[in-house]
Amino acid sequence: MVSNNAGTAITAYLAEHGLSDCVAGDFGRVPSDPSSMKPNPRLLLEAMEPSGAGPEHSIFICDAARDVEAGKAAGIQTIGYANKPGKNSSWLQLVPW
Repeated sequence: MVSNNAGTAITAYLAEHGLSDCVAGDFGRVPSDPSSMKPNPRLLLEAMEPSGAGPEHSIFICDAARDVEAGKAAGIQTIGYANKPGKNSSWLQLVPW
């Protein structure tokens, strides 16, 4: 799981909702380093390392234009979606397929 939220927040959320066993790892922004946040592909690239999966064997599901930009920069096929009713999804045109 990759998020612009802090890694500790991701871990706490997964634990609170009983999802910790469903996620192989969580990769959140580096504290005090806003440059680590998407659209920088850094977190996506780090998330692929533990499994040994490359971009050609990965899919990134996201809900914002900056996420699509990060997926493109990492070379990962990206699926964009509007995650709530009425959300402007004009950014979906960025998704290459």
